[in-house]
Amino acid sequence: AVREAEYRLARSREESRAAGAELKARAAEALERCAGAGAEARSIENEVLPVAEAAFAAAQEAYRKGKAGQIEVLDAHRRLAETRLRRIDALEEYHRSLAQIELLTGRRIIAPTGAADAGTQGEDHEREADIE
Repeated sequence: AVREAEYRLARSREESRAAGAELKARAAEALERCAGAGAEARSIENEVLPVAEAAFAAAQEAYRKGKAGQIEVLDAHRRLAETRLRRIDALEEYHRSLAQIELLTGRRIIAPTGAADAGTQGEDHEREADIE
């Protein structure tokens, strides 16, 4: 009976260690996705979106002056809408990954409020240490 109890205890400890390693790996993957999506959202917000907005404004102005047709305006508007959707998709992935990290670690992570700061600024970085 003692040996069986010792065996069950050892097996339980090994299963616990394996489960902990699995949680750690899943949290690390989520952290990587979160960081990547945050960087993508910031890049779109700070670099790509301003260019798309300027292109749309320029196409509208050219149309008003008779130097461009409706197709050019519509095309610029479509590119602007696609850029905004890419930003939303990146923010969605960021927040999904953040929620998964919180679920896996059992700790709340304070996310930044600014869309341009959708990556790592403002987060409680002590939480990352719990994952490693």
